[in-house]
Amino acid sequence: MKATLNKSGWMDIETAPRDGSVILLRGKKAIADGWFGGLTGAGWVWPYIYAEPLYWMPLPEAPNVELSGAAEWLGLWDRE
Repeated sequence: MKATLNKSGWMDIETAPRDGSVILLRGKKAIADGWFGGLTGAGWVWPYIYAEPLYWMPLPEAPNVELSGAAEWLGLWDRE
């Protein structure tokens, strides 16, 4: 099924990837990150939300910022 993007950027959940990729999920009253799979290998996993998602969209790119402090000390910067 081809994913069709609506004006707000959300696509029908039927078109979402089912390969374990983390994506944004949206239900009637919630938006959270999640993925398809889980312990049983079937169904949507979006912690603490007990509803079926209706829409999805890819996660946005992470901002390109310089890390400092604990993040730098722990080595959590991008390595090229």
